[in-house]
Amino acid sequence: MLFDKICGVAEKGLPDLIPILKKCKLYHFDKPPHEFLPKDIDPEILVFLNDNFMLPFPIIAIEDAAGVVILQDDEINQKGANKKRHFIDVIRINTPSEMFTDPNGDDIDRSWKNQDGVTEQDPIILCYGTIEELNLVGPKIMSVQYLTKIIIAYTKPKSPNKIIHSVIEKSSIRNLSEEMIKGPMQNSVTAIQEIMFCNTPNKFILETSYVKKRKKENNQRIPRSPERPIYTLLTPSVIKKIIKEKETISVSKGNPVEYRRAHPRTFYHERFTNMRGKTIMIPAIWSGINEKIIGNRRYKVLLDK
Repeated sequence: MLFDKICGVAEKGLPDLIPILKKCKLYHFDKPPHEFLPKDIDPEILVFLNDNFMLPFPIIAIEDAAGVVILQDDEINQKGANKKRHFIDVIRINTPSEMFTDPNGDDIDRSWKNQDGVTEQDPIILCYGTIEELNLVGPKIMSVQYLTKIIIAYTKPKSPNKIIHSVIEKSSIRNLSEEMIKGPMQNSVTAIQEIMFCNTPNKFILETSYVKKRKKENNQRIPRSPERPIYTLLTPSVIKKIIKEKETISVSKGNPVEYRRAHPRTFYHERFTNMRGKTIMIPAIWSGINEKIIGNRRYKVLLDK
């Protein structure tokens, strides 16, 4: 996984990144975002998301087939799409352009390859930035954001344990091409869309972790993907197959049980005379076990997220 490579880069030469990677929760999508993000969103759902969107955890790393984006809230318990958040977009230079939603992805890729130093062995680009505000319009997001720093990191064959990196500071970013600036900002918005539009009441968060843990702890070592929980957003039927459990049938109706994540609901319609504008928590509905160990892996369905 690219996340594991980022951990190695941080340990070898980017110490400021270590605490962020240690604290973040890792989400994984196994497809390019344009293959699973919805094309159309109900306007009422957009209003709800605009008011109630929250990151599942204060710091998350989202890895899909295109790359990794780390998202961090600016304040504790932030709620709403228009709140300030920080991001680090990380890509490999050699990532195929079809992995990106941007039709000009190949141009962005070539632009980076023309920079000094990025033709070394498997370099990665880390683009730091801030999202000041998001406004939901249709299935797309209008954003106010900017980049604060870009790091190009790579190793040389003769010094595999040493990271060579160059830094493009905020004052010099304006000199880059439009494609090089636009790419990471679009990737950060896409990562938010992945969490926002896939983190719905009909999908649960499945936490997958390994039962065996490392015996020795190293304060400077960042846990890699096999050593930390990985989170995925899946429907109950898919989760049941993974944990090898049969679908639960309702005794009274003879139909499969309806599942539902715990989630807030805001009453907007004018028919709610007493509750209009108020938000309540809808409790989760899950039938059967929600935690199971299979082999060396522990699977846990998070019912409170």
